[in-house]
Amino acid sequence: MLVDRPYRKARPREKAILEIKRNAGTQFDPEVVEIFLSIVGEEYPPEGKKIGVLIFVREPNIAALRIKLCTSADRMDVVHTQSSIDAIAVVREKKPRLVIADVSTLSDEAFMVFYEAARK
Repeated sequence: MLVDRPYRKARPREKAILEIKRNAGTQFDPEVVEIFLSIVGEEYPPEGKKIGVLIFVREPNIAALRIKLCTSADRMDVVHTQSSIDAIAVVREKKPRLVIADVSTLSDEAFMVFYEAARK
């Protein structure tokens, strides 16, 4: 929303946030909106630092792609993984501020390893 597209001009940050809030529960998952807004509502990170975001889904999907395309590259470092091993490594090494994960495909053991890594 913050970037010019061939079919529309970029919106000011405040208007984009209002649109996301207005569409929570219809176009956007309300829980994801709440977490997303808590991150974008923060002050800009210090120069040279970015907010880490991990998207972990086994099957590539349009939601993951849209999140990656709609984030501000100067503010956020979005990593997309399809493997639980890669997701756990990203969580341990980069400590992302936001994790969007489809954990339904994980075994109980893999979920617990992922969960424990994300909590630390």
